[in-house]
Amino acid sequence: MFFHWVKGVPFDDNGKYDRLTLWEQIDQGVQGTPNRKFLTFVPAVLFAVAIPATQEGRLLIPVVVLGLINMIAKLPQLYKVRILGINKW
Repeated sequence: MFFHWVKGVPFDDNGKYDRLTLWEQIDQGVQGTPNRKFLTFVPAVLFAVAIPATQEGRLLIPVVVLGLINMIAKLPQLYKVRILGINKW
């Protein structure tokens, strides 16, 4: 939630990052850096570990949906994109 939803920074930056989420601020928006790769790899591994841990079918659907949403939000094509105007101000 904090990477892809909350905008701005907790300290005064003269409004430079007020319209950017934390994910968009990492490495000044440069795609494919080691920091971004690591922060994409960790949720992917957690997702892969959570799939076998869901023995019941009712838990599998939320894990898959939330995992896919998390991974899709990190795509370079979605940099500064607000789907359906959500979180746009």
